Amino acid sequence: MKTLLIDAGNSRLKWMWLETGHTSPIEERLNSTLPAEDLVHHWQAQAPASIHVACVAGPPLRHWLENQLPSIAPTQFYHSPAQTGPLINAYAKPADLGVDRWCAMLAVPVLGRAPFVLVDCGTALTLDAVAANGQHLGGSILIGPDTALRALHDYTGLPHAQQTAKEQWLNDNTLDALSHGQWSMAIAAIHQFLATCEQRFGAEPERFIAGGASATLVPLLPQAWRVLQHPVLQGLQRWIERSSKG
Repeated sequence: MKTLLIDAGNSRLKWMWLETGHTSPIEERLNSTLPAEDLVHHWQAQAPASIHVACVAGPPLRHWLENQLPSIAPTQFYHSPAQTGPLINAYAKPADLGVDRWCAMLAVPVLGRAPFVLVDCGTALTLDAVAANGQHLGGSILIGPDTALRALHDYTGLPHAQQTAKEQWLNDNTLDALSHGQWSMAIAAIHQFLATCEQRFGAEPERFIAGGASATLVPLLPQAWRVLQHPVLQGLQRWIERSSKG
């Protein structure tokens, strides 16, 4: 019996299959290529018993999924709750916390054993902190470096710098100056967030990083960071498995 897990993000739609405890390779599509009838037919052909969705995508994609998926199998769209296992939501209105951030925190393997910070750098740069008892302390959301570079290009006509980080401050061309400026803001935000968390925890937390830009960021950060692959889908899987056990 197959279960379809979907991570509908701001830029990409990712999915994997769960069957008797085993997972399939993760597949993905750019949101710009959706909606796509062939994808619906592909999912239908697999005959899933149920579908589970973590969606932070904009209204057009969300509405398409809401209209299409229930015709394939019983579908559940997830929202961040007040608590899942030991993980406790910091928000006064739990559902206001992006479900992608909640799932990503659930994917962290040290949950309940050590305080940790989780950085996820994609379309947005999200920063979250969780105490050793599982209490989420909150976080911050910034624009992702590549998103910022594209926005500068779109709104000012400046060149569209590539997603490569420059470490020097004194740049002699606009592309390098743009790239360094945006990546340095991300790095500075991570440093400040980590320092704040260390002061709050009174100890050095575990450090996790995820997202499409993690490979670019990790070499620029002085501390050791553990990279998480597809944490939204991994966390959603743990959430489903925990729920099935009651």
